Amino acid sequence: MKPIAQSLTFEMPANACNAHLHIIDPAFPNDGKAAAQAGTVETYRRLADQLHLPRAVFVQAKPFALDNTCLLDAIEKFGRDNARGIAVVNNTVTDTELEYLNANGVAGLRFSVWNPNNAVVSFDDCYPLSQRCKQFGWNMQLHMSASQIAAYASTIRKLDCKIVIDHMGRLDPALGLNDPAYTFLLEMIDRGNTWIKLSGPYLNTTTGRPWTMPPQWLKPLLPMRPSASCGAPIFPMSLRK
Repeated sequence: MKPIAQSLTFEMPANACNAHLHIIDPAFPNDGKAAAQAGTVETYRRLADQLHLPRAVFVQAKPFALDNTCLLDAIEKFGRDNARGIAVVNNTVTDTELEYLNANGVAGLRFSVWNPNNAVVSFDDCYPLSQRCKQFGWNMQLHMSASQIAAYASTIRKLDCKIVIDHMGRLDPALGLNDPAYTFLLEMIDRGNTWIKLSGPYLNTTTGRPWTMPPQWLKPLLPMRPSASCGAPIFPMSLRK
């Protein structure tokens, strides 16, 4: 792998954490699409070493649907002292299964529903699962389009747990700061229990590299509460929207 760290223009903070990456190991049962997106723990560890990212949050990848075995394996291989996981389950999951996930490094649940055609969970399960997982202190991680965020605002407001908004809320680039979801995200940040994930800039822009549109609307957001954001260089990289 070509060295990357030598080209960094800043010094990475000690104990820096990549807050969003997928381990897609085709060795585990999957929907047949894992091989084309493969990214193993071993490959990521080499990249993390170069970028000085000793900590990681592994997010369940879509090829594995509700089977979190690959996720748990990634946490174990990377090291429980430096890794946590975000699982994907629906409300049929048993309390015993939730306790097992918690005991093995899972710290939250993801609801990736922005594309209804390939979503493996329903947002309807988010609130009841947040209540069932409250004892663990887990976060609810929402990967939704801006229009979905605005439509489900009343439910999101009800969540009395930590909330993480994936990929900067996927605001509509045509609306920018006038997107109804933007005002709502400001409200949620002000509440103090919501974090915005600084990831996937290409998902929220109609331009090509260097994807400048998202940082423009982030500028007025970040000063509100700088600690309300978390950095996430996605792995493995995919430009699919």
